[in-house]
Amino acid sequence: MTGYEIPPERDLPAGRLSLLKGDLMLQIEKDLDDRPSTASSAPTSSAPTAGGRHRRRLAGVGARSVAAPARQPRRWPKVAVATVAGVLVTSGAAAALGVLPEPVESMLSEFRSQGFEANQGAERMATVTDGDMTYEVWRAPLDGGGQCVYDRVIGPEGDIDHGGGSHCHGEIRGKVAPPRSPDGFGELSYPVSVLDNSTGTDPESTPLHSVSSGQLPIGAASVVYEFEDGTTLEVDAQREGYFITTFPGVEDGLDIVEIRALAPDGHVVTTDHVDPPPPLGPADD
Repeated sequence: MTGYEIPPERDLPAGRLSLLKGDLMLQIEKDLDDRPSTASSAPTSSAPTAGGRHRRRLAGVGARSVAAPARQPRRWPKVAVATVAGVLVTSGAAAALGVLPEPVESMLSEFRSQGFEANQGAERMATVTDGDMTYEVWRAPLDGGGQCVYDRVIGPEGDIDHGGGSHCHGEIRGKVAPPRSPDGFGELSYPVSVLDNSTGTDPESTPLHSVSSGQLPIGAASVVYEFEDGTTLEVDAQREGYFITTFPGVEDGLDIVEIRALAPDGHVVTTDHVDPPPPLGPADD
C-alpha cells in the first residue's frame, strides 16, 4: 500500500499501536473520499492492497455528510512524544549546565581573572527585596576547594555593577580556605552605621540601602543585630546558613554595636563585637 505503511510496532510507544491504526485508517479514508470519484473506483467495503492486506471501512465513514467539516488528522503520537522529550531534555540540560544571569557569569569571569578557578557555576544562597531594590548572595565553588561569594544588587533598571561586595577563599598560591566554622561567622559584611540611601538622599553615594550579609556558623539559625540605642533586628538564615538583609525600621545613623548568631533554641552561638566608628574630625563636620 503505497504511502500508508504502518510503522513497525517496535517503533511505537507501548500500548499505542491500536490507536495509531485507527487514526491511520481515518486518514486513508479521508484521502480516498477526496479523490475524484468514478463509476468503478470507490470500494464499498474493502479492497485488497498490494501486499494482500485489506483496507477496512470504518462504520459510519461512508455515510458522512458532505457538508460536515472534515476530521483533521491527529499528529503521529511518536512525533508528539519526541517533541515533548526534546523540550524536557533541553530544560534538563540547561539546569545541569547551570544557566546563570549574565551579570553573575561576568562576575565569575572576574574571579577567574584574579586566579580563582570558579569553573563550576554558582548558586543563589539568599535574597531580600526592599522597595525597588533586590539584594542577593551568590556562591561559586572553586575547583581546588573553597568558594567565592558575591553580593548581587538589582535595581529598577537592572544590575548595579559592583553594587555589593565579593570575597574569595580558596586554594591559590598555596593557600587553602578554611572550612565553615561552628564558632564564627563566615563572609560577614555589614555597615558600621545604618544609612538608607535608596532614594538618593546623599547624591555623593550610590542610591542603595545599607546591607549586611554572611554565613552563620554551624548550628545557628538566625542573626541578631544590636544597635547603639538598645534596639535589635533579627534575621533568619536561608540556604546553608546564608543571610542577607537591609535594615527596615532602623533609624538612619544608628551604629551597630554587636552581631550575634542564635541557635534555634535561642542560645548565642557566637558574637561579633563591632568597633565604633572613629570620631569625626574638623574636616568631617
